[in-house]
Amino acid sequence: MKTTLYYFSTNTYLSYNISKLFYNSKFYVWCSTVFNPDKLSEYDIGKFTPPSSSPYKIYTGLKEEILGGDRHSAKIEQNRKGLLKGAGFALANNMINDEEFNVIKSMIEQADINSFRPLLYIIHADKVKGKIKMVPPNEKAHPLSEEYIIEDLKEDEFEIIEF
Repeated sequence: MKTTLYYFSTNTYLSYNISKLFYNSKFYVWCSTVFNPDKLSEYDIGKFTPPSSSPYKIYTGLKEEILGGDRHSAKIEQNRKGLLKGAGFALANNMINDEEFNVIKSMIEQADINSFRPLLYIIHADKVKGKIKMVPPNEKAHPLSEEYIIEDLKEDEFEIIEF
């Protein structure tokens, strides 16, 4: 079994800033041990990572839609819905109040296309050992893909790059 040194997760600039401003710099992320499954051997289990769970494919797809000025981007709409769902969860669990929820909702609705530019989080595996959770097979994009959730990733546990 190979040792995991890093997990990779693609998120948006808006998501990053909402987490910093309203969630005490704690980030909820889906991540993978595989950055780009296309570069793996055909026998590597990571090859089963589909495009919708590939940090590389998510990043490049989102960037392409932003550079193309796609105001009808399904990826951006999906991100808006996910951010709103997260804010609803935070409100229901008393992590934010009604006023903060309304501010977040307004930020999401008013955000321009560039607010959804992708950020790649490179997560240090040794720093998240006790809190990383494997996604159940029925919730994965492919039952054999390696997908994980970190519900409270902290800023000192990852690096951000843009390319």
